[in-house]
Amino acid sequence: MWLKSFGRVGSLTIYSIAIERTLFDNHSNSGRRHWLAIFFKNALMISNERPSPYGYRPPMQPRPPVQEDTLKYGQVEIEHTSFVFMLKQNPRGRFLRITEKTGDAFGCLIIPDSGLEAFKQMLDKMLQAANEPPPAASPDAKHTLKTEQVQVERKSFTFVLEQDPRGRFLRIIETTGGRSNDLIIPASGLETFKNLVDEMLKAANEQPLTAAAGTEAHPWTPPVDDILKNGQMQLERKSFTFQFKKNALGRFLRIVEDKDGRLNTIIIPAEGLEEFKKWVVEMAKASKKLKE
Repeated sequence: MWLKSFGRVGSLTIYSIAIERTLFDNHSNSGRRHWLAIFFKNALMISNERPSPYGYRPPMQPRPPVQEDTLKYGQVEIEHTSFVFMLKQNPRGRFLRITEKTGDAFGCLIIPDSGLEAFKQMLDKMLQAANEPPPAASPDAKHTLKTEQVQVERKSFTFVLEQDPRGRFLRIIETTGGRSNDLIIPASGLETFKNLVDEMLKAANEQPLTAAAGTEAHPWTPPVDDILKNGQMQLERKSFTFQFKKNALGRFLRIVEDKDGRLNTIIIPAEGLEEFKKWVVEMAKASKKLKE
């Protein structure tokens, strides 16, 4: 008797079975039961119950969702980029989330309620600087026109007004505990962008933060991360930074992709690293076969 795998359905590995007819017929009833027992033990075993070649993989427990209320919503299109503004509130406090969406990129900033006024004032300064005449020297070269920084709780927001041959733009970089996110706003839409921030600030001032919403009297501070191991690799025009970290919520791997100053980040909880590794290995094998 032999077993042959011929496909998968979901998480099940399906097997076909071939039994030498003469061998099966020549066995007694007990012998036949022996062969059938092997079949049901091996051929119909659910693959998720097989020992993993990567070691034990404990089941990933879903994290309870955090209840969030959206107090105000706004959206604007600037050139080929869409910016979504959401004034939200959850048990940790109130904040403004600004999301940038393009055809091949995604960025997000989160500004705590306590820093909205300072964020708005910084945008006013950058808008004024963006409307000033261009410098006389090297108008087509890429250079920085103005840089400002503001601290909001444990976050740092850096505003960099730049100019290159395509025009002027404002880059806003949010840094928290070594993590960075950024947005790029073309100067042509900077005033529209600022006006939406003004609307969000006004909405926040008109809706006082109350204890009934489950918020705390003191601002929430994010957990402090300890770096257990890190590494970096360069691939063409991209760099990838790997950071294995630990904080009060647990251990996790943070992977940061950096391409021309644009950052994308993914977080993999430690309990899912073996499964993540499995799929990376599978994709690497598939890529190798395609090259052969």
